[in-house]
Amino acid sequence: MKRILLVLTALLCGPGPGMAGNPFLRPEGAAPFVVAHGGCKHLFPENTMVAFDGAVALGVDMLEMDVRLTADSVLVTHHDDTLRRTSDGEGLIIGYTLEELGRFNFGAKFAGLEKKYPYRNCRVRITTLESVLLKYGSVRRMFLEIKGEGGEGLRCAEQLAELLRRTATEDRVLVSAFNDRIVRHFRKVSRGRVQTAMGRRHARRLVVLSKMGLGFLWCGKYKSLQIPLRMGKVRLDRPSIVRTARRKGISVYYWTVNRTEDMERLAALGADGVITDRPDRVPEEWVRTSSD
Repeated sequence: MKRILLVLTALLCGPGPGMAGNPFLRPEGAAPFVVAHGGCKHLFPENTMVAFDGAVALGVDMLEMDVRLTADSVLVTHHDDTLRRTSDGEGLIIGYTLEELGRFNFGAKFAGLEKKYPYRNCRVRITTLESVLLKYGSVRRMFLEIKGEGGEGLRCAEQLAELLRRTATEDRVLVSAFNDRIVRHFRKVSRGRVQTAMGRRHARRLVVLSKMGLGFLWCGKYKSLQIPLRMGKVRLDRPSIVRTARRKGISVYYWTVNRTEDMERLAALGADGVITDRPDRVPEEWVRTSSD
């Protein structure tokens, strides 16, 4: 019966993404990749150039950031839809032009490990995605998560595809969104030239099939699975999930991993990388001398 299902899966889905051409897969014998979550948000004001500069200085392999649209359709790196949590401003990000957002300090609410608010009196400007791509696109690969729902998210996907073409960084990034519709739309407008991670629905399907021992039935064109260590009471750091993904040529990254013991356990599990706020806690043997 399993052989019949394998044949049917191959006929319906065609060949999987395969191992070749996926730079986000961990090479045999290498340490997992370290991905700075929002530019390591526990150490620096998240999603700002200050954070990305700091993460690169710490030697991370990749940068992770959230992407949103401003009122004048500029892509900026910011997680929330509002300014309140990260800046001294109020209102929606999409309610301001880039020039108007320049009035606010996006380091004002960052407390730091010592709770001293080190950037409260120095202006940390909102960061455009284009500036990050131009500064680090050739030396660090990036995880870009599209934010915004409905029409806003779809427009963000369109602007992102155009920016990646214009900056010649289509092969340097991995694009994701929680909403599967937005991921599909991005794949369409980017003409499949940019690697994408699966959205929530596809990720849930792979996890469930893996736990049932039916992971071979999963099919899709996605290159990466990004999941938390657990969802509610259900642990997702399971060998069956990593095994299924690797057989399909899909990279597996766990978020948000801030304890050294969890990093070491995931390395032994075969995870391709960890998305972390604390790259300063990465095991010493993971540190690379350079990044592709």
